[in-house]
This record gives sequence, C-alpha cells and structure tokens, in this order.
Amino acid sequence: DYGSSTEHPPLIAFSLDGFWVYGRHTASTQEGQTEALDACGGHTHGSYGYHYHPEVRTETTSTLDGASVSGTVTYTAYLGSPMECWAGDIGQVPNFWNSAESQVNYDSTKSGLASRNDLEQLKPCCGMEEYYAAPGITPSTVAGAPTPSPSSTSGTCSGTDDKGKTCPPDYDESRPCPPGCTSHPSDGSPTPTPTPTPTPSVSYTITTSNELSYMCPSGTSTSGRVLACAQAEYPAGTNQGTEGTLSCTSGNIECFVFASVGKVGGSCSGDPFLEDPSNEWAYMPESVGTSCVGQSSCVFTVGDGVVNSVATSPSTAGYTVSKFKAVAMCTASSPTPSPSPTPTPTPTPTPSPPTPTPSPPTPTPSPPTPTPSPPTPT
Repeated sequence: DYGSSTEHPPLIAFSLDGFWVYGRHTASTQEGQTEALDACGGHTHGSYGYHYHPEVRTETTSTLDGASVSGTVTYTAYLGSPMECWAGDIGQVPNFWNSAESQVNYDSTKSGLASRNDLEQLKPCCGMEEYYAAPGITPSTVAGAPTPSPSSTSGTCSGTDDKGKTCPPDYDESRPCPPGCTSHPSDGSPTPTPTPTPTPSVSYTITTSNELSYMCPSGTSTSGRVLACAQAEYPAGTNQGTEGTLSCTSGNIECFVFASVGKVGGSCSGDPFLEDPSNEWAYMPESVGTSCVGQSSCVFTVGDGVVNSVATSPSTAGYTVSKFKAVAMCTASSPTPSPSPTPTPTPTPTPSPPTPTPSPPTPTPSPPTPTPSPPTPT
C-alpha cells in the first residue's frame, strides 16, 4: 500500500541478485522520484541503499506481434526490474542459473525439483516446523545434518564446472557433479567428473532463409554426422561472452545450418533457433563462414556490428544487445583404416657365375676370356 503522495513506494519483492524491489513511483512528489534509474532499473538515494523500481516508459515500434505497420506505433511499456542487467554480483551466487543456463533458478515446472542444481540450498533446516514435501518424504531440519541420500554412491562436489559456475555441495547417483567439477566420494578419494563427449543427440529446430555459400544445401544428409554449436553476444552478457568457439567432435566443418547475429533466438542446449520478425539481424558475413568450412573448429568474436572484424550487412551496429548463434554440420568421421600387412620381401636369388663357353682351337691361342664376376646382389 502507498502511504501518501510523498512517501517512498513500498517494498514489493526481493530480486534474485539480493537487492530489494520497491513499487514504481506514481507521483513526482514521492521520495526518490527525481533520482533517475540506471540501466538495470535501480538507484540509490537518502537512507535507502541500492534498490530496484518497476518503470513505465513510452516506446515506439515498427512491428506489432511480427506484423509490419506503416511508420511507427507508440505504446506504453510496463517494465519490471531488474530490466537489462543485474546490479548484484550474480557470479557470487551459487547455482544462480539453472543447469541449462536458459533461465535463473526460480521455476521447477520444466524439469522438476529433483533435477535442480540448487536443490541443497532449498532443503529445510535449522529446526523448521513447516515445509512442503512429497508424500512419504520427511526432510531433515537439523542444521548440518542433510537428509541422507538413499543412493549407494554419494559424496561432495568442489571447484567450478566447465561453464565457470560454482559446483553444488554434494552429489548422488541421481544428481551427479556437473562436468568439470571434482567429486569426492564418501571414501575421501577425489575423482574428477569426466566431461561427457557431445553427441548428436541434441535436436535443433531451425528457421532461416540464409542461402549464402557456407550454408548446407537443401536435403543434405545428416547420416553419420554431428552438429556443432557456438554462441556469443555483444556486449558480453552473463551467459555468454563476446567470443564463441564451434568445434566438431569428429570430422571438420562441412557447412552451416544456422548462422545469424543481432536479434536472434536459440541456444546450444536445444532452444529453437530463429531470427526476430522485426528484421533487426543479419546473416554471418560470407567471408567469415567460408573461412571456417573445412576446419575442425572456428572461433567467432562479436563486436558492435561486426563478426571477426567483418561488418554485418545489414548493419547490426548500435543494437543494445547483439547475439550471435551458429550451428554447423561436421563431416562424417572416416573409419580408422586397418593397417596394411607388411609385405614379405621377395628374396633376391644369388646369381650363379656364368658357365664359360670354350673357344675353338686356333693355331694362335687367344688370350683367355676373363670370367665375369658375379653381380653384386641388390
């Protein structure tokens, strides 16, 4: 509830990066209304530390739900906070993102509670008397005594995973340490968790009309091939930096099935790849794509309107966020040839000395014909 036209808006939420969220300002006389909000949607003033506010803005667009309009349309945008960034150091928040890094850890409807990588942080503790639990489950509420895992294989995780995230505190058969973490079985011997080799199991849904020379021809067979994926964004974001590497696990890059930059969607974890209907995107420059074909891996660096220092066309310069997504098909791996048997050398026969032909007798004896020496064996 708003107390008056001069009081600061009330507390309405807690942001996942730790800052408080207050209601939006509804009058110019409210405390803090004259202090502009930053890009994340927050500010500091008076006795209040840094905090967020929702904001109402007047925006314009040339498309409505993907349909083009004549000129531009002005509309009122109701924005929640944080808006375009996190003001808090989310790198210090364990398991801030879900396992697929597609969203923050707040929604258990997609994969269920048991598969959350922050499950340990959600367990009740410290004498709690009220909690929700599945039928037949009685969680431990004693500090320092988590519910024992029914699994025969369990232990703790340490370090950071292969994406640079802090590893969860423990693991069991149903919830192993993420790739890159070091698992410590209950017997105390550390065992690095092997990073699984990517397989062609990810099925991508792709929508594009790109027909540049580096693209796969229509009807290209995927038999015996794997897909490789890379993504980056400019400016560097929380999930991706400005550089992405596309690497074939076998074979070399044969052609691309998606390669766009700007306002594009999709993720290497399987989310659909598509270009925004507003047309604020461009295909990967042709020279960049063709230089990757035939290589086992390729590095892409995204800048303001450029990919690997080559300008995009149409230009993507000036975009608030420019995302780069590329999926390539790798050549079929060649079977390892069986070693050819070493040929048995043919023995070189030792030549016999030629039999001398007797010369007919003549009154004057001819000098004797020398016997040729046996040829030196090769």
